[in-house]
Amino acid sequence: MENNVVTKPTVFISYSHKDEAWKDRIVIHLGALAQEGILDTWDDRHICAGADWKKEIEDALKKASAAVLLVSADFLNSKFILDEEVPKLLERREKEGLRIFPVVIRPCAWKRIKWLSRMNLHPRDGKPLIGGTEFQIETDTWQRSPRRLQISLDMQQKYPKKADICHYLLRKSLSPNSLPQIPNYSVVKKN
Repeated sequence: MENNVVTKPTVFISYSHKDEAWKDRIVIHLGALAQEGILDTWDDRHICAGADWKKEIEDALKKASAAVLLVSADFLNSKFILDEEVPKLLERREKEGLRIFPVVIRPCAWKRIKWLSRMNLHPRDGKPLIGGTEFQIETDTWQRSPRRLQISLDMQQKYPKKADICHYLLRKSLSPNSLPQIPNYSVVKKN
């Protein structure tokens, strides 16, 4: 008998430790999807004491199905993030279609960063979360981003060669009820 173990997609969270409170907030919201068995999250706080932290991060980068980048000035000044994490994530994005979700949490010069300025950032137009009200932060990012992430992962699993569909859906922030009619493709809503 074959061992058909279904693995859940893992979301790698890249952040500066100075932004840990923001990371904790998104982990809570993504945790709802984890509780439903839809995905797992990974951040460097999963590394056990005494473990080779660099190897653990490298392994997590290789296994990730998607990545959330919590963008701030501290994130953009982290040598480790820029030299180790970002290049590997961008390479996987290019070669494998890895989904990367940059979320601007505090004001920074993200528009001046070539690799980042070419991406669709969250919240809309890359406006920092810290500038919004608590309600805007909760609804625009913490509730919508996990949904966008789930839709992207679902589409990636169902249609791995149709990355353009996933990017279109994310750019337009569509819900499954308002999906465009794409010939030969359908999305089954889970109840």
